[in-house]
Amino acid sequence: MRARLLGLMLLSVPLFFSCREEENTIGLPPENNLGIFFVEIPLRDYVSQVWVDDISSRARDAMLVGSYTDENFGFIKAEHFSEVLLPEVNPGKRFQADASFDSLVLEMRINGVTGNQMLFTEQGIEVYQLADTIQAFEKNYFNYSTQEVGLKLGEKTFFVYPDSVNLNFSDTNLPDSSDERSLYDTNGDYIYMTRVTLDPAFGEQFFQEMKTDTTSSSKFSSSTDFAAYFKGLNLRSPQTNSAILRYSPFDGRTRMVVYYSQVEDDTLRQKSVKFAFSRTINYNNIAPNRDQGWMGSDFDEINSFYEQIQLDTGYAYVQAGTNLFLSMDMTPFKLFADTVANPIIQSAVLLFEDIAGEQDDEGTALELPNFLSFRITTKDSLEAGYYDVIPEVFSEFPRSNVEYNEDINGYRVEIPLYLQSVLTGRNKFDQVIITVSDIDPASGQIRAENRSFKRFIADKDNMKIRLYYTIPDANTE
Repeated sequence: MRARLLGLMLLSVPLFFSCREEENTIGLPPENNLGIFFVEIPLRDYVSQVWVDDISSRARDAMLVGSYTDENFGFIKAEHFSEVLLPEVNPGKRFQADASFDSLVLEMRINGVTGNQMLFTEQGIEVYQLADTIQAFEKNYFNYSTQEVGLKLGEKTFFVYPDSVNLNFSDTNLPDSSDERSLYDTNGDYIYMTRVTLDPAFGEQFFQEMKTDTTSSSKFSSSTDFAAYFKGLNLRSPQTNSAILRYSPFDGRTRMVVYYSQVEDDTLRQKSVKFAFSRTINYNNIAPNRDQGWMGSDFDEINSFYEQIQLDTGYAYVQAGTNLFLSMDMTPFKLFADTVANPIIQSAVLLFEDIAGEQDDEGTALELPNFLSFRITTKDSLEAGYYDVIPEVFSEFPRSNVEYNEDINGYRVEIPLYLQSVLTGRNKFDQVIITVSDIDPASGQIRAENRSFKRFIADKDNMKIRLYYTIPDANTE
């Protein structure tokens, strides 16, 4: 066993820290740099995939609709369920007697896109009325959550140009006086819309309900009465799409709108009543999930949750949205401690270098994660469904987001304190879980990223621990 472990070491010789000035150290003062050893330990044999399904799929500010096929992750799709909000008590009271219905339209602003070959494929969206209300305060919603839908209200096909979704006016080289300036909002962001005209017969009926019933017990007299009448919407798409689109209920432009006309000041004018989407009573259904497994991926064999599965592809995978995580087993370092007498770790860096993620094909928008989150657990806890059980005493492990590093085309996180505690046996939390992460703008806390499908692919040979350590006895001779 000792010979096998020592075979992991690519190099183990005394070094001066001046050769690696960028590495942070603990233990010895900077001027005492003799007797420091370096070892680089490959992680290839200790990397597994973990799939989880207990992350809330509440949409927050991301309504996800569509589907696409990734050459590595296979077929991915998303659909959205949301309550629609009453804009005011009995909005029909503003209608005049001659008010007439024009149209019922779903207007949604695109603020993100994931997919490939989008320039050559029409995107489709279908709109259904929910058959029952979303039980916002009675249950949690996860990737696999769904519910019965009723009447199909509308559908539309259209093209998406991904390089325009996040286009800023400052990048157009147009003068401020240009007519195109009206296509951008006050922040200078391009107003990229999807508009679906809904069923005229249903729209007429909806309008007449508003117009004729304005009593205190009408369907529009309170949020509760309105939710019982109009239970919400389901947005989905055919499986022929090449993109998942992200809409936001926060921007004021994503809404259901009743357009009507009435005479004002002897002029026929078009007016509107705008029904916003709920910011809280909503969720996304994302597949793969427990009801629909991986299809056409490099890892279709993964069909269970919280199980550490080692793939024979030679690669490791992480993806937001589908909740596919990485797991690294740190128990070999306990054995490493047996090969060296009382090592003291001066610096330890976990590295993922030269990763693959974003593709360069025309019409492709597959993004690398801006941040990763590193959590710790045990095998027993993971099997019980707990992938993050970090105790307070080991809070030095970096649970804050680790930013993508352009210099190494990957991620690096310093873990000297954590690794020292593993080597000494003081820390039983020897499973490191890596996820795509996000920062909650309100609390500043890490949360799982469920608003996108950012992902990366890492060659297991490029995943390693870079370790500097001292041996106390060697420094005192």
